[in-house]
Amino acid sequence: MGGVDRVINKMTSIVDGNECVVKSGGKFADRKRVEEAISSCKDPYGRQDIESQFGYYDAKNIHLPHVHEFLEKYPHFLREPEKYFAV
Repeated sequence: MGGVDRVINKMTSIVDGNECVVKSGGKFADRKRVEEAISSCKDPYGRQDIESQFGYYDAKNIHLPHVHEFLEKYPHFLREPEKYFAV
């Protein structure tokens, strides 16, 4: 959630994945590579055997209390095409 810049920021943070990025020589955090991973719904670290699946989810289909307020307050959690999402 949040687009390429947010993913790269998270990947290079000390807490979330910096070790993997450093071991890859920085290739995992390459902007083009991350863009391709997001657009093809693949793991940005290249893992094939992870349990979770990646994919798009239309924000209009999230039926949780206060989701509209959350997305209004934190619009960076939406991908660009979803910016039209009326809250």
